[in-house]
This record gives sequence, C-alpha cells and structure tokens, in this order.
Amino acid sequence: MIPVFQSRMGALRFLICALLSRGLDCVQDDRDDPNLPLVTAPFGHASQEIVNLLLCGEAVPNVFDGRMDLGDGMFLKGISTSVEVGFLTLLESLNFCKVELHLKHPKWPTWVVGSGSHYTVLFALDATVQDKNELEETESQIHKAFDAQDQSGGGGFIDVEGFHQVLKETNIRLPPEKLDNLCSTGFIVWSEFWQVILDLDEGLGTDG
Repeated sequence: MIPVFQSRMGALRFLICALLSRGLDCVQDDRDDPNLPLVTAPFGHASQEIVNLLLCGEAVPNVFDGRMDLGDGMFLKGISTSVEVGFLTLLESLNFCKVELHLKHPKWPTWVVGSGSHYTVLFALDATVQDKNELEETESQIHKAFDAQDQSGGGGFIDVEGFHQVLKETNIRLPPEKLDNLCSTGFIVWSEFWQVILDLDEGLGTDG
C-alpha cells in the first residue's frame, strides 16, 4: 500500500482516501460553502478544509474552536474537539485568522505549520513545552473571554458592549482613564487591552 502513496499520483490518492473515509456527504456538510474548491488554483494548494480533515477528521474551513454564530441562523464552523497533532499559521501573525486552543494545544507537542507557500512540521521531544506559567494561564483565561465576544472572525477586536462583558466575566477593574482610552474608538483591540493589563503589573489588574 505504501508504494501507491509514493507514486506520482500518491498525494491525490491519499486525499481521495481521506475524503472517502469521512464520506463525501459528511465532507460537504462539514463545509461552510460546499461550492468552493478543496484544491485551490493555480498551484494546487490544499484548502483549510483538507488540512482540518487530516488533523481532526472533519472538513471544516476555520481554525477557531466550535462555531461562530453570525445571527439569523447563520454560523461558521470551526474545530469541534481536541486533536493529537496541532496547527499553526503565519496568517495569525497578520491578524487574518485566530487559531484557538484545540489546534494550538494538541495532545502531543507536534504542529503542522502553514506559511504562504508550503507546510512544514514543528515538534518537541519534551511534552512540558506546552505547560503554562502563571502569566500565560492568566492571559489564556482573559483571552478566552475576549475571543467569546469577538465577532470579527479572528480579527482580535470587540465592541464596547462586549468589552464590558469581558471585564465583568474576568473580574478586571481598570482605572477610569485607561478604560475611557481603550473605549474611545468604539472598539477594543486585544493587544492594546493586554498591554494595559501588563502595565498595571501587580495582580495583573484583577481583584484578589
């Protein structure tokens, strides 16, 4: 069987096996838009649906956790469960998407890493590389509450109403002048919010 996948058409045969293993009807149901191609032109790159199918068994098109409710019965589909091998992407650093916990913290310290033109694999021999210190754990908890209010598709910003909900859920009290400054534009960017918390230093700005 291995020589079949090492042949000239091996990658295509492997893809067909993965699609048939999931079931073509299930693959179409997994996707947000079943009319889009799974292999993109002109270079034959795999879509995110294919990557996610191989990593989590579902051909969903997004890298956030769960579903994103858009209202009026519309939603976008993300990763529904934890995975053994994770995924990271250059696009997150450019604020084009947000990779959330299921893909960012897999069972094993191994990640497929997507760039603009290719994929590679990053791994560690020490499983403790994923362990979080106190600051990282606090950031993760606050970020989770922030992301729950983020309706931008991973853009890393929320509106003022959502921001006040985050402050309430995380029990954070900001000085009035810093709160007014963050809210002055009508939306709050995660990086600016987190920097304000770090600047408060002691207790990370949370109530003890």
